[in-house]
Amino acid sequence: MRALFCTIAMTLLTIGLAAHADTTYNIYTFNGSQTSGSVMIGNTVDLWVRMTTDDPVVGARYDVLLPTDDWSLTAHNYSTYGWKVNDGLFDNSVPLETASYPIAVTNTLYNTTPTDPDFHLETVRSDFQPLSAGTWTMADFSLYIPGDTPFGSYTISLRNIYAYEGDGTPIAVSAGDDYILHVTDIPEPATIALLGLGLLGLAARLRRRS
Repeated sequence: MRALFCTIAMTLLTIGLAAHADTTYNIYTFNGSQTSGSVMIGNTVDLWVRMTTDDPVVGARYDVLLPTDDWSLTAHNYSTYGWKVNDGLFDNSVPLETASYPIAVTNTLYNTTPTDPDFHLETVRSDFQPLSAGTWTMADFSLYIPGDTPFGSYTISLRNIYAYEGDGTPIAVSAGDDYILHVTDIPEPATIALLGLGLLGLAARLRRRS
């Protein structure tokens, strides 16, 4: 009897663990930061969305919520990462990758949460072959920050997150992390470094001429 009880308990535990597999999304920058980045006013910032999952994923959905409706979406790319685009059935992303950019991101673009300007991805794998467990890049997008944007730190959030297994079953737990974008009038270190190299090159050319 005790052996039977242990077998049943282990079976229930295994089912419970399987049911609580999770999927986490986060926004990151090219240098790999998952928590924050910076951009000068009047410039464009490129961001990526990454997913970490315990189970194979064939379909995904998330909202990107911005702190202001003054910014523009200048690109939204997900076909590169293996997702269906603009097929009129499986791709319900807003805006579609094939839309005409730039697009002002306001709460009339995608009006599920009227108080938050946002856009979202909602599509399935282009070949219906699920992503295996692990960490994957889902999409990338670019935001233009107007020159009159006040300096400060702005939160970009991921909300209303879902992921689906290969048989269409929703994965039990899905979550998204916030990303802090610092809007400044100071170039990023990488930009400063490139400027420095350019000035050194110019100085070398002038030295050779003289």
